[in-house]
Amino acid sequence: MDITTLERTLNNIKKKCDDLANHAQTYEESQSAFVEIQIKSKNCYCLQQKVEKLRKQYYELPETTDISMEDEALYELEERLETLEVIFKVVLEDLTSKREKTIKDNSENECSKSVKIKLPKIPLPIFDGKYEEWSSFENQFMNLIANNDDLSDSEKLYYLRASLNGEAKQVETEDDTFDSLFKALKERLENKKLIINAHVNAVINFEKIQYASAKDLRNLLDNTRKNLRALKVLEYERNELSDIVLLNILLPKLDKESRKLFESSLETSDVPKLDNFLNVLEKRSLVIESINRDLGVKGSKNATLPPRRYQSFLTNSKSLPSRSQEKVLFVWRLPHVDEM
Repeated sequence: MDITTLERTLNNIKKKCDDLANHAQTYEESQSAFVEIQIKSKNCYCLQQKVEKLRKQYYELPETTDISMEDEALYELEERLETLEVIFKVVLEDLTSKREKTIKDNSENECSKSVKIKLPKIPLPIFDGKYEEWSSFENQFMNLIANNDDLSDSEKLYYLRASLNGEAKQVETEDDTFDSLFKALKERLENKKLIINAHVNAVINFEKIQYASAKDLRNLLDNTRKNLRALKVLEYERNELSDIVLLNILLPKLDKESRKLFESSLETSDVPKLDNFLNVLEKRSLVIESINRDLGVKGSKNATLPPRRYQSFLTNSKSLPSRSQEKVLFVWRLPHVDEM
């Protein structure tokens, strides 16, 4: 074999050795890393055999041929391949150890899962396009779905679409991706002015309570506290002036009896506190609920019925001794619930 062919073989082995060295420095741990390192280790052994064979072929050339440079190159190759062989063995041992530890940990986790209480699945948060509900929906969806690295973009998009109702379901984008749809929702709904207006109007437009019931009083309390909490998140804190304004908005929404009880609870002529007002309403709802339970009443709406002081009965004069064929109206006075 001529020296040109041998040099070509030598250069080919050098290139393969460089590839092995590069892989040893840049490999990343993954499920396929163990198999890849095993293959590279075998390739390293094969190159060592080729170097040994090439050396013999160089030695078979005529003695007049100068192969000192090639001999030195082969020696360097042997050293590099031996170093790579050691590196691959160390990496394989490390990967084997980690894989065994992972198998052990998974086995322990499976055992621990079998004794844990099975919790119910968390339902997807639902959003129907209301400005005042966007912040709460965004936080829940980000924690449950968007920040879940185990879900693909397609899965996140599916869950987002499944969470939308009403006007929110009509939002569309040019790119059918999770990021584009979520961004479109944020741009449309993160309007601070409209969000604040929605929370304020939710308090102002709450319907007046006609007759005291535990359910209606709690609804008023929950509506007020929920919207105040949302405004606080938007960095609009309560103060003495806002409390006075809110109190004068909420008082007219009470039924007469509940308002009378609140007014009678005030011991001084000082301006009442909003927190005191809310506490009185909470106690009032608990009292009504307790009375309903004692009476066996189902449904808090029956706590105080609409006042009906009079009831009329229309009767025919045939049953009367005089004024034949004339209809007579009797009005009977019935006792009010407060008089019973």
